[in-house]
Amino acid sequence: MIEADILASIPNDKFSQSDPIENEQLDRRVALAACRAALNEFPEEPRFHAQLGRLLEVLEKPASTILSDERALELEPKYPVALHKLASLRFFGSEELRDL
Repeated sequence: MIEADILASIPNDKFSQSDPIENEQLDRRVALAACRAALNEFPEEPRFHAQLGRLLEVLEKPASTILSDERALELEPKYPVALHKLASLRFFGSEELRDL
C-alpha cells in the first residue's frame, strides 16, 4: 500500500488496498499528486489508473477520466470500477461523450 491507496481509495473497488474515501472527503490536490507519483513508479498498475480516473471525474474532466479508465482496462480487462465508470459516463455523462 502506498500514499495513493490511502488518499484515493475508490468505494466498492475490490482491488482497493485501503478504506474507501468518499468524493466529498477527497483532498483533491494531494490525492492527485499521490496518484501521479504512484503511476510514475508503477505505470502498469491498473488500480492507480482507476484512482486517477476517479479524481479526474471529481475534477470534472470526463475525457481524461475515460482515458485513465481505458488504460486501467487495458491492464485489467475486467476491472469492475473502471467498467462501471465508463458505462456511467457513456450513458449519464455529458451529451458530447454519449456519442463516442
